[in-house]
Amino acid sequence: MILVAGGCGFVGRSLCQTLTGLGFETVCLDIEHDDESEYTCLEVDITHRNNLERVFDEYSPDVVVNLAAVLYSAALENPSRAFLVNVFGSFNLLDLCRLKGVRRYIFGSSYAAIGHQPGLTEPFIESMLPQPTDYYGETKCFVEKLGVAFVDRYDLEFVAARIPLVVGPGQATSTSAWRAEIFNKLNVGGEVRIGYAANETPPLAHHLDVADSLVALVQANQIDHSLYHLPSERWRVSDLGKMVEDVSSGLKVTYGDRRISEAPQTVSWERFRQEFGFEAPNLRARFLEHKD
Repeated sequence: MILVAGGCGFVGRSLCQTLTGLGFETVCLDIEHDDESEYTCLEVDITHRNNLERVFDEYSPDVVVNLAAVLYSAALENPSRAFLVNVFGSFNLLDLCRLKGVRRYIFGSSYAAIGHQPGLTEPFIESMLPQPTDYYGETKCFVEKLGVAFVDRYDLEFVAARIPLVVGPGQATSTSAWRAEIFNKLNVGGEVRIGYAANETPPLAHHLDVADSLVALVQANQIDHSLYHLPSERWRVSDLGKMVEDVSSGLKVTYGDRRISEAPQTVSWERFRQEFGFEAPNLRARFLEHKD
């Protein structure tokens, strides 16, 4: 049985659907309830230890995937809540995995845990030292280290999966609406503003590709490392905007002036490619699929 915390989020919903389609018994935990899901969905806050423990006792998960998080902008607005969810909630899950005999804990970390790497002339790899430069990245980096400490002491598999900037159709957030709107408006037209400067090159991934990567970590008989960069595709923002305009039905893309400061613009996911046999994601193909 697979327990997915944050299972109603951007990536979490796709992961739960994919796992269910593959025949896994899947239980979703979130602070909101999805009544239309084909899997069990429970309204549980991971910061509430007693409620969380009752779920572990009732369902006895074999693998736990933690995608619950307060993201970058929301973390700056409410750092107390971000600490409770990103750190304390993650600890609750990790500790209950230890106590209840869960085989594997997969932590949804972020490229933001890497931080800005000035002077870096080669792609950032997992063995390099992270230097998070924002509060959200610090919370992710801390839990990565906490998980490794648990592995050294207890009989538990811990895997931190650093997730790139995720795009795809779905509910647009107030702070990064463009990540969903470039898909949501593809067939209807309109205008989308990407907050990054046109010459920035963020590492991107479609939420279905991220879900597939997480499924590989769930299904693997053996995990050789405690940290992986999940597959991503590097896109110059202006090229992304032009591609979206070319594929769309009259969608106009404009740009902001934000610089990428939370992570290096080039991150290597070669470790994941070699161990799990993944090909490079194709974001353009995802746009064409959505267009059709």
